[in-house]
Amino acid sequence: MSRAQADEQMPTIPGASLRELERYAILRTLEHVGGSTSKAAKILGISPRKIQYRLNEYRSTPQSGVPAVVKSS
Repeated sequence: MSRAQADEQMPTIPGASLRELERYAILRTLEHVGGSTSKAAKILGISPRKIQYRLNEYRSTPQSGVPAVVKSS
């Protein structure tokens, strides 16, 4: 994600939910540390496992908050 893309996605304050702010903080910090969950966790003061858990959530739920439609075979 380029800096311009990240800035476009920055939540509006006031008005953003804590979940949106958390997502932004995690993704921007990961970008800053080159994707290292352990380094990002140290900067954010959370566990690397929490970052991994959130990334898994972000992959399965679009930013709109509407669950992704999975087509079964």
